[in-house]
Amino acid sequence: MSLKYVVLGLLDQRPRHGYDLKRDAEGLLGEGAGLNPGQLYPLLRKMAEQGLITGKHVEQEDRPDKRVFTTTETGRRELMAWLDEPVPLAIGRPTLFLRYVVLSLTRPVDTAEMLREQRHRLLNAIAQLADDRDGHLGAEDLPTASLREMAILHAEADLKWIDWLESQR
Repeated sequence: MSLKYVVLGLLDQRPRHGYDLKRDAEGLLGEGAGLNPGQLYPLLRKMAEQGLITGKHVEQEDRPDKRVFTTTETGRRELMAWLDEPVPLAIGRPTLFLRYVVLSLTRPVDTAEMLREQRHRLLNAIAQLADDRDGHLGAEDLPTASLREMAILHAEADLKWIDWLESQR
């Protein structure tokens, strides 16, 4: 995830201080997206150094001053360019692939058992995610629901890949 673009998107809506950014980013990204302030504040500092955002001290009565951030024109242009570029196809070497390849190299007799075990884990994960989805029907935010659906679809794709591998024997 590129938190930089989440921050730019939020600041493009309106100026915010660090706590607002943390809260709003967590809300935007859905359940379980707890952002560490140790991650956010260095990012804000770096983005300010790059000229993507500016920060202004705002005095508060009875509370410490806060720093309110806004997007610069450079930051807005970078955000718009990122939003307009096509999302590349994520072709990589996920852990399941690497585990299978190395296992087939070092202990080929164990590959069938590993695939059976992985299939079992994937089916259990899909069932758990589906139960979670059914327990929240219409009662959760779109980011959380869409992330869950993406996880289910990825797990189903892994199952298809395992089917394909087994058909190659």
